[in-house]
Amino acid sequence: SRKEKAEEPWRNLFTSDKLPVDPSLFTINTRGIVDGEYILRLTVETKRGLRSIDYGYLLVKKFDLRQPLNADVIRGGGVMNVSLTTLGGLKVDQFQIMYRKAINPAPEWIIAGTTPFMPFAWQVPSDTGWYYLRIAITHDGIKEFKTIRIYVDSTIRKGWPKRIPWEPCPEGDEFNYIG
Repeated sequence: SRKEKAEEPWRNLFTSDKLPVDPSLFTINTRGIVDGEYILRLTVETKRGLRSIDYGYLLVKKFDLRQPLNADVIRGGGVMNVSLTTLGGLKVDQFQIMYRKAINPAPEWIIAGTTPFMPFAWQVPSDTGWYYLRIAITHDGIKEFKTIRIYVDSTIRKGWPKRIPWEPCPEGDEFNYIG
């Protein structure tokens, strides 16, 4: 396997000269793999040297930011709960929340805090403009990052903006708009 768009050599995950007993050739434990897109290559070779190669794609996603979302508009100077969802029973050792203004040249990351638990109460900067918000997640001996871009607006009144909860329409159901 190798990470997509990377110039890394292929890494061998499994080799065997025995036919599989069940339909699964190999089980991949993704806990120690950094989130991202990967290309898997299966090479089968006969004793006579005939070779067949097939490719597949693997998306590893063990966590997802729930609040704020990418491109959200946030009230400047307020406090916002930063929260994320971990998938597949991931045990997180530590979260670190960082931010910086989205300008060139890029300033250093400002560490807002470190916590073993989510949500995290983040003191939003009061300067209006685009910011990058980065969450560093440490688990299973590796450190991964989730970065989003948000807009901070210091002119928004307290209590705003409001997020409207919604449920997606189940597949096959109709959505009627009256207006």
